[in-house]
Amino acid sequence: MMKPIDYAALQWYCVHTKPSHEAAVAESLRRLAPGVRENVGEIEVYFPRIRAKMPVGGALRMVSRPLFPRYLFARFALPQAGRFVASRLNVLRLVQFGEHPAVVPAEMVEELRSLGDAGDAEVLDPTLDLRPGQRVVIQGGPFKGMEAELVCHLSDSKRVSLLLDHLQIQASMIVDRSLLKPVY
Repeated sequence: MMKPIDYAALQWYCVHTKPSHEAAVAESLRRLAPGVRENVGEIEVYFPRIRAKMPVGGALRMVSRPLFPRYLFARFALPQAGRFVASRLNVLRLVQFGEHPAVVPAEMVEELRSLGDAGDAEVLDPTLDLRPGQRVVIQGGPFKGMEAELVCHLSDSKRVSLLLDHLQIQASMIVDRSLLKPVY
C-alpha cells in the first residue's frame, strides 16, 4: 500500500551528475518502478535546457543543451528519497553547503519554468522576452559583439529590426533573432 504523499515535505534539490548524463539521470528519476516509488515517494524532475546554434555535421543547427551543464533539479522528501537519488547511476551527489543538501527555493524553479515555451516547458529560449527598446548584443555575423537597440519584431517572428549606434551614425538593420543576446 502506497504511503500518502506529504507535499509539505517535498523540496527542490540540485542534483550534480557526471558530464553529459543529465538527460539520462532525469529520465531514470522520472521512470521509477511502482515498488521503488512506494518506498521513496514522489520525485519530480526539472531539467532546464536552452536552444543554441551549434556546428553539427559541418552545418549550424539548433540543438538543445543543458542550461546548467551537469546539474538538474529534483523535488522529493529528503528523508525518504535523498540517499536513493544521490546513489543513482551517473549521479555524483546532491549539491550541499555544509553537511546537508541545499534546498533550492521553489520560486526559483517556477521562475525558470516560466521562461520555457509552450511546446516544451523545459526548453528555454533567451530571445523570447526581447522587447522593443531593449539593448541587445549581436552574437554572430559581421556585427558580432556590437550592442544595438531592438526596434521591433517582424511578422515572421524569427527576425527583428535593430537600431545600431556605431561611429556616431545610427543605422537600422534586420537580423535573425537567434543571433541576439539581451544586455542585462
